[in-house]
Amino acid sequence: MKKNYMILALVLLIALMITACGGSTGQSQAEQNAVTQEKVESKEPVKTESSGTKSTKLQAISDLADLWDTLYNENEKIINEYQGILVMDLIRPSAAFVSGVQYDLLNLERKDGRFNGELLFAGYQGFVEKDGPNLKFGYDEVLEKDGFGIYSMAGDRKVENGVCDLDKAYFYSEEYTERQGKIITRTIYEFRQEKDGSMSCFVLSGDSLDVRGKEAETKESEYLFFRNGKGQYDFVVAKGEEGPDFKVLSLKDHENLTKEKAIELFEAAGYVVKKSGGIVDGKLTLDE
Repeated sequence: MKKNYMILALVLLIALMITACGGSTGQSQAEQNAVTQEKVESKEPVKTESSGTKSTKLQAISDLADLWDTLYNENEKIINEYQGILVMDLIRPSAAFVSGVQYDLLNLERKDGRFNGELLFAGYQGFVEKDGPNLKFGYDEVLEKDGFGIYSMAGDRKVENGVCDLDKAYFYSEEYTERQGKIITRTIYEFRQEKDGSMSCFVLSGDSLDVRGKEAETKESEYLFFRNGKGQYDFVVAKGEEGPDFKVLSLKDHENLTKEKAIELFEAAGYVVKKSGGIVDGKLTLDE
């Protein structure tokens, strides 16, 4: 699965270069990326237990991604058989790891300390700090030219800050774009492996622009919850109007969070639950 992430990252790199996303790259960056990819693919993956059990020791963000994907892959056929636009929401969690594994490449030897360098496909100058099982990572870059879409204009400040506790199989990342001192889009990803081996996930996001790139009259925000396990893919999709200034909810405040409890939390925060459901008798089923 690590190899798949690296291949996808390279595809995204090529796409971003074509669309001129606004980041800067060195003259030999493509060659450096190819060498880096070869090194990563040649490393033996960390073995994990079967779905529904706790993981063995993790060494990198990509190992945590493997935990999520091992469980998701067992449910993927059922999810793909569901007909509807809801599927786009159900695959949102994996986007966090496509970005997250970039930081593994800055410290291939998994040593303690701080490591800086150009991120594989974002093209930004990023860093990762390792202190035993604890990681901090991120970037802070101002775009030099317009990129692709309304949230990537010259002068925009792109920021990511994240932490990962490998011993606890926990990951948290916040990404946002700032324009003229104001945050215009923001996304938070949070993952935690539970005692039964399943994984919980929050995806919280909000935007303030309309399709023309102007300040929206009604801002949009979204809360997503997932519980990904063996024969389990519980989910909640809720909508709000806070925009990027949404209230932050955290898995750390709620042990062994269930779908029913997530619905209570979302509604208490003023959000409207649009859909919820999970796998019932081998089929992805919406709650009535």
